[in-house]
Amino acid sequence: MKVCNHSPEKLVFYKNIDDLKNKAYWNNYLNSNYLSDMCKSCKYLDRCDGGCREAANVNYSTIDAIDPCFDKDLGQY
Repeated sequence: MKVCNHSPEKLVFYKNIDDLKNKAYWNNYLNSNYLSDMCKSCKYLDRCDGGCREAANVNYSTIDAIDPCFDKDLGQY
């Protein structure tokens, strides 16, 4: 299983789904421990939840970076 089909991180096999609770990567998603400071204070956080975490991971090697589709200059997607 993966968090997302874009994720390079393989968490567990489906038959071992109970082991997810022991995976730090999974718990970061579960507890929203991935939001950048910019996102935490955004009035639209409830709409996008910080954007695509796996796109951030693939592009910046961390799930707590901003979504690469976000236009920082315009402040929007």
